[in-house]
Amino acid sequence: MSGFDPEIMQDFITESGELLEQVEADLVELESRPEDLDLLNQIFRALHTIKGSASFLALTELVEIAHAGESALNAARNQQIVVGSGEMDLLLAAIDIIKVQFDEIVEGTGALSKADQALIDQLTKIGNGEAVGGSSAPADVPGTEESETPARVYNDERTVEPLDLDPSKLDLIDPLTADVEESIQSIQDKLQGVRDAQTRESSVNNLIEEIEELDKTVDFFGIEATSALVAILKKGVEALKDASDETLIQLTPRLEGVATLIEVHNAALRDKEVVSWDTTTLFAHITTLTESGTLDTHQLEDDSTGVEALQIDGIPFGVEPDEAGEAVATSSAPAQGQDQNVQKSGAAKSQIEQTIRVDIERLETLMNLVGELVLQKNRVLGMAEEFGKMNQVESTLAEQMEFTAGTLDRVTGDIQMAVMRTRMQPLNKLFGKYPRLIRDLASKTGKEMNLVIEGGDTEVDKSVIEELGDPLVHLLRNSGDHGIETPDVREANGKPRAGTITLQAGHEGSHVCVRVIDDGRGLSRDKIGAKAVERGLVSEEQLEHLSDEEVFRFILQAGFSTAEVVSDISGRGVGMDVVRTNIESKLKGSLTIESTEGKGTVLTITIPLTLAIMPAMMVSTADEIYAIALSNILEIVRPEPGEISSVDGYPVIHLRGAVLPIISAQEVLGVKNTRHGDEDFIVVISHAGKNIGLRVSRVIGQQEIVMKPLDGVERDGPVSGATILNDGGVGLIIDIARLISITSKQARAVQAAGAS
Repeated sequence: MSGFDPEIMQDFITESGELLEQVEADLVELESRPEDLDLLNQIFRALHTIKGSASFLALTELVEIAHAGESALNAARNQQIVVGSGEMDLLLAAIDIIKVQFDEIVEGTGALSKADQALIDQLTKIGNGEAVGGSSAPADVPGTEESETPARVYNDERTVEPLDLDPSKLDLIDPLTADVEESIQSIQDKLQGVRDAQTRESSVNNLIEEIEELDKTVDFFGIEATSALVAILKKGVEALKDASDETLIQLTPRLEGVATLIEVHNAALRDKEVVSWDTTTLFAHITTLTESGTLDTHQLEDDSTGVEALQIDGIPFGVEPDEAGEAVATSSAPAQGQDQNVQKSGAAKSQIEQTIRVDIERLETLMNLVGELVLQKNRVLGMAEEFGKMNQVESTLAEQMEFTAGTLDRVTGDIQMAVMRTRMQPLNKLFGKYPRLIRDLASKTGKEMNLVIEGGDTEVDKSVIEELGDPLVHLLRNSGDHGIETPDVREANGKPRAGTITLQAGHEGSHVCVRVIDDGRGLSRDKIGAKAVERGLVSEEQLEHLSDEEVFRFILQAGFSTAEVVSDISGRGVGMDVVRTNIESKLKGSLTIESTEGKGTVLTITIPLTLAIMPAMMVSTADEIYAIALSNILEIVRPEPGEISSVDGYPVIHLRGAVLPIISAQEVLGVKNTRHGDEDFIVVISHAGKNIGLRVSRVIGQQEIVMKPLDGVERDGPVSGATILNDGGVGLIIDIARLISITSKQARAVQAAGAS
């Protein structure tokens, strides 16, 4: 591996890694609909591309297992076998090996792990048409024989010879012929665009670029017959831009015919053969048309195809053989017979060309710079406000300053949004990994379960996706292991034998909600409540006044579990405290639980779109300034003396019929009041279904803040990060989840007293 340019290796890891993820997801999907040939072909092509790229990089161990998997898939494509659970187990095992090898490539550990020979042998047997576990192709499958032996053969007078190529080049046949195939499909599509006057110029320009790249690839083989076809194709295309309509009618079909010959020639190379035709007449006519624009003989019609052009110029391509003729099978359908597929692949390629791959470090740098820009914008806005208050400044100048600051605010916001969008990725990139997880879980537990994914196109910041993966894995395992019942139990309760887990995502305001919903046994309030009392988390009296959601949240406590037998897969409660901590501290989000015993459970994760910049309310307590996420603030009040009282010694506020516990910011944050001022304002904060009031000295106003981590910095009190203030100072960001946790005992006492 060390012999290749690191950049080439990184491209392989990135591109083939994405294909590998897609292959795994598609394989699980294929198991439910093995008759879907389009899906089967898609999987085969992706694995073939991975194998080809690995071959180019001399990753022998990876090529070996990929080839075995490819052979098995090819047998399914040829309808020699049907992919059942046994075949799928082997294919997924092959993917697991390749994933391990990818990790080894990334880590640079040297030699790659070799797949177990027994696995390779089993996949090879499938490739030879031997089914596993009793699944096999139907005895009479329409078209089976046609897939093994082409029904149509063509007496097109080609010459076939064995391929004589240096062994080092022979190893690269697969990836390079795959490149040629892709180029030819694109060329055929763009040649169609030449026929339209409106798209002619752009199509010709794109064709020239495409053919130059094709020429480089073909030149590697050094096969004269192929190089000659590419050379005449290039010559003809260069003459198309300024050609007359009559010249186009005669020249374009002939170039389409040449592209078809290259396609057939390329397919033969995979079989280690070289084909050639007598192209003297064809080449002479193309040369004449490029030089004079006219042709006296062998005239084509304005709707002639590439195959017809070959036939009129002495290559009987596509003609049925007579009984005495020596039939030679074509390895590719005529180009004009592939119009629909070619157009599809051309359209896909066109779309791909509209995107570029950017190193994530560049986006991180850009996001950091935007963060600094937001900070400076805040300072300018603050200065503009102070500027307007100065009596000695002319009103016109103050207005200009205010207008400029406002424009800067708008432009900065637009830049911020544009940069954030470059980092946005659909949740499908994460969700696509989970069908395999549920399949393996069903196999291990002996249960029947299906995963339904909704809203996978919902986009969030890349950093959110990275932090969301582990919590979701744990929640899905919990739902499958302890939520979904066994088939017999479900059937006895009037449910379908197969349980359903739904992974659902969608935007709600400035947040994204991700839900894990199962139709399993649900949570038992009585069992959870009894366990909470046993552990001293709540008293019997307090338990009576708690809502179901509050009782269910006890399972988020460390080590809390009601399971009689804790499996090695998961346990509702085992590790759930880690899930909650990751969601609240790393994702700045919340986890809520809804459940109906016997019906199922809904776990909802609510997270911000991005973890870098957020709108906040700036407040002060004593001489310190703090930021509170705007999404957690319900309202801000300045209470009258009669609205504040105490319950069981805890201060509370009476607000529109509700009684809320209140806490002093000075006390909880450990700030000394040096101004001898009172905490006159109460910020009503909501998180995970709980509401409290936070007493502060002053409300400064709303501001977009750039969050900076406090890694490695010792801190007391519920703070999660820091931000730069308008005056260049530092303000701390209040950790709402931790603040609510600190006041939970107080809140329960207030709730119990209010209920009684």
